[in-house]
Amino acid sequence: MQIAVIFQDNHCLRIKILGDCYYCVSGLPEPRSDHAHCTVEMGLDMIDAIALVYLTSQWMTLLDIRGQNDLALIMLTAMVSVLRMSFAYMAAVLEKVAG
Repeated sequence: MQIAVIFQDNHCLRIKILGDCYYCVSGLPEPRSDHAHCTVEMGLDMIDAIALVYLTSQWMTLLDIRGQNDLALIMLTAMVSVLRMSFAYMAAVLEKVAG
């Protein structure tokens, strides 16, 4: 999935790129009451997109060489899971505070 589509689907506006870091906002230029939720969903979708790119680029290596790459895949999967849980927690907290 292209990054521009992820921004559009989550009602976010990219305001800056610094290296491999994307800065975005939601609720601009049109205000949105769910702007915090949109930005958290954007982060979750970016995590999924990055993981997909990584897994796709490593697929042949993982099939050909066993051992250390299996550990790397397990670690990546765990990191993605932790990041998704962190963003989900932040979304729940923001929703509770806003609600």
